[in-house]
Amino acid sequence: MHIQYFVNQSTQRLYPLGIHENDAYFYVDTVGSLDFVTIDVRFPNNWHKIGQFSREDVSYGFPALSPDANFIFVLFLKMADDCVFGVRRIHLKTGREDEFSYSGDWTQVFQINFERVTLRSGDHGELVLYDRTIVQGTLPFWNIRLDEDSRSFAVRYNPINTNGEPATGNLEKACLFNVAVDPVNRIFAKLMSPREMLVHTGPQEKWVRYTVPSQDSLIDVFGTDGFPVEETKRLHETYGSHGHRIGAMQTRLTFHDSNGTVVARFVHNNKKCTTAVVEFDHTRHEILVRKLATFHLHDEVSRMFYLIASPEIHVFLGVRHSSVVYVRPRSLEEIAGLRMQKMLKEDGFYEEVSGIADSQGLLKLCYEKYLMTDDSKNLEIDNKDNL
Repeated sequence: MHIQYFVNQSTQRLYPLGIHENDAYFYVDTVGSLDFVTIDVRFPNNWHKIGQFSREDVSYGFPALSPDANFIFVLFLKMADDCVFGVRRIHLKTGREDEFSYSGDWTQVFQINFERVTLRSGDHGELVLYDRTIVQGTLPFWNIRLDEDSRSFAVRYNPINTNGEPATGNLEKACLFNVAVDPVNRIFAKLMSPREMLVHTGPQEKWVRYTVPSQDSLIDVFGTDGFPVEETKRLHETYGSHGHRIGAMQTRLTFHDSNGTVVARFVHNNKKCTTAVVEFDHTRHEILVRKLATFHLHDEVSRMFYLIASPEIHVFLGVRHSSVVYVRPRSLEEIAGLRMQKMLKEDGFYEEVSGIADSQGLLKLCYEKYLMTDDSKNLEIDNKDNL
């Protein structure tokens, strides 16, 4: 496992969108716009701006990346002279933008708690909006349907209620976490105890009790028999687009979802991080946990960050510095590429490394800086003069 650190090319906070193959997507929330950026995790010093959304007169804006990384959707609300509720769709390959206007009842719009909702996109352009900060009772959930012909959209409130089997007996109790397993398909989980979750599946539309198999222990994963949810009495500061907040932190365990995959992250007392994939067997109603990695992050990243997590790659978006954790085994080409980038930066060629977008560019830069002698440089100049 290898960790690659890089300096952020923006002084503004970075917010995650998702990851597709070797590309990580995020956005920079500036005063006037949302700037969408992608990086190849093998060359994280090279940033590509792939789109922009103006924030002029916008009170709320929620971006989402499609699972195939072909589109970015932005749900926005303007409350200036006239209220405007819309969806902007950005085609990442062509740069074309489409805008959809709201065609429904405005009373439904103002029932949405825009301070707390999250937007997600499905495989076929379907959008959902939900509030997973609710730890007790009904989970607010909205379906958003785009009409390509009229360039309009409608919003339907479709909450996830507390329906469940009588055997669960604790649907009205507050849970430790709401986990968005696959929100587009209405699959959520509530962590109720270290070895038990209540899972809501879309087809059944009810909560069912899932458990960690009795023969499985998570000691080799987190150091505890179940999920580590012991109480940690301390305050936790968060900085976001809606202000600086301080709250009580109950546990060092967090869950991160991406296109139907859930990654759990736990911070040990020695500040090391452990990540694991959490999967659900919907036939046996079991929770399956597989350890991914244990690692230590530098303080400049670990103090405050957003995480984009997949089973193969973790991208930590810090305030001034960020990092890529390569969980999957790397190829020889990737190992050599990372070492060459590190060597070039240590030798003072940071700006040149920032311009590298692929392996060919990296090899060319190494050749120019390390292998080309004065005689070969003069020969190259002579050849150019003779052309």
